[in-house]
Amino acid sequence: MIKCAARFLVLYCLVSASYSTAATSSFNCDSFLSQPIEKQRAEFTKARDLFIRNFSQIKGVDNSAWELTKLLQQKRFDPNIEKGVYLAHLPGHLLNYNENIDTAFLKNLQQAINNLEDIGKCFHYRKNNTKKQNPLMALKLYENDSAQSQDDVSHIFFGYTTSAMQQGNAIKVARGADTRECSLANCVFKNIPIEKAREFVKSHTVIRLVHSPVELQRIQANAQAQPHEKQLPDKSWLTGVKLYKTGEIFTSPEIYVNIGYYAGEQLIGKNVLQLPWVTKKGMNRGNTLLLDWPVGSDKAKVVVMESDVDIPYDVMLDAAFGIGKYFTDENSTTGSLLSSLHSAISGWFSGTGWGDDDYIGTVVIDRNAQMPEIATDEGSAILQLRHESEAKRFPIYGQ
Repeated sequence: MIKCAARFLVLYCLVSASYSTAATSSFNCDSFLSQPIEKQRAEFTKARDLFIRNFSQIKGVDNSAWELTKLLQQKRFDPNIEKGVYLAHLPGHLLNYNENIDTAFLKNLQQAINNLEDIGKCFHYRKNNTKKQNPLMALKLYENDSAQSQDDVSHIFFGYTTSAMQQGNAIKVARGADTRECSLANCVFKNIPIEKAREFVKSHTVIRLVHSPVELQRIQANAQAQPHEKQLPDKSWLTGVKLYKTGEIFTSPEIYVNIGYYAGEQLIGKNVLQLPWVTKKGMNRGNTLLLDWPVGSDKAKVVVMESDVDIPYDVMLDAAFGIGKYFTDENSTTGSLLSSLHSAISGWFSGTGWGDDDYIGTVVIDRNAQMPEIATDEGSAILQLRHESEAKRFPIYGQ
């Protein structure tokens, strides 16, 4: 009874801290977005660094990166993140794992998470998003390839991927701290060129801070219902991805699909989805609602891409469709397409290090055809689909 009461008290303090932080926070999304692009990215970077600094680098300490690694090895907290956990759920999991954990550490951690979520959601969604049930950030564990056992955790790199300026150019980097370079009081954060970072899993255990975006709010126009709409699928599920191309980082890519819904030639909706179960070249199995067909839509354009740098999701959509058009449109000149793309995304593209090497492929899915399998342009990936009609209450193709 005493233990239960103590745990309740800690949880109450965490919730109180969360509400208190939200109520008194000086963060203002509108002011944040009024800043130059690089200033926004710098604040987002600082928030991620401050979150990581909460974890001690000393073995045997309850709030250490070593203990966090052991926890991620043993538990499966969130079903769609293998060896990972959403930040919003982390304090409660840590308390359940160790009810004697330092309450001051948990309170500071909760505040750092709240701050990071507020800034991250504003940065990516370009507006103030207060839906706490839709967490943005997550932690994911990548174990040392050469380790003989789970207990063989020689060195930990705790960080994330982003972009940084080097000699006037934006390059992809892994930013974080190596436990060998941490003192009792501080850790030195470094930007590691991505080519070198790809080798980390041969010598390090990696705790990576990743983005786990929920579906973007759709931009949907009015479209007339099709006469035979009740005979068409309402939903199309992605059940498999055979991937032939990736520039994978830490041996596991972050794959997104950028979706545009059309009624004829009119764009009536768009959104971005992450595919956390697509983790390697070759065949990947999962189950994600890919297309929730809007009324009046007859086709969807799906652009598959890899992203491991800081790009707002609406910008990611513009970049994805622009790059896809660059690869597939034979009627437009390369110069005009790239000019339009750069103009549309207002400087974000050139400031992130993201480029056409992150483009994987494009498919156009015909709602009337209901194909169970479709290949992207250039054969870079194969998508396996299952289409469902809610009216018929059973799968109508590709079961």
